[in-house]
Amino acid sequence: MRDSDRVSTPHRFDDDAVRGYVDALDPDGRALFDRFADLVLAEHPDATTTWAYSMPTFVVGEHRLHVGVWKHGLSLYGWSADRSGGFCDRYPHLCGERGTLKVPHAEAARIPDEHLRDLVRAALGRGELRRASRSGSSARRRGTSGSPSGSGPTGRAAPQRRACRRRPAPGG
Repeated sequence: MRDSDRVSTPHRFDDDAVRGYVDALDPDGRALFDRFADLVLAEHPDATTTWAYSMPTFVVGEHRLHVGVWKHGLSLYGWSADRSGGFCDRYPHLCGERGTLKVPHAEAARIPDEHLRDLVRAALGRGELRRASRSGSSARRRGTSGSPSGSGPTGRAAPQRRACRRRPAPGG
């Protein structure tokens, strides 16, 4: 299906910031966001949308997928290559090293919905692809090796992640 043939479902976002962001998108950006949101909500009807890192964020249980629409196209943050549902195998040039996926507008039109659905299922915790890697990736997220002591493979404590600090809003 071509994007021009797609009929997007109007989304009702409860979060004012998300609603304002989506409403302010230009027509091409809005079509791209709506296409992705349709796929997320079709796979995860229970998904909620919140505002995090200055962008809309789809939340399913403990999993989050941050979605930004920029001049270049769609960017996804908050997933990893081992949770891409094969997307990074198919499109390695779009996948960054730190869980960033950048899909230009022109390329997005050539990517079948099923490939994006695979990514959504894996990133937000649904489907065989996600369950297969769950124990290892959850241990990595917790900073443990999966051992009861919480130490890494060398017996030393695993390094802790540094918290990101939000920058204050301009003029505030």
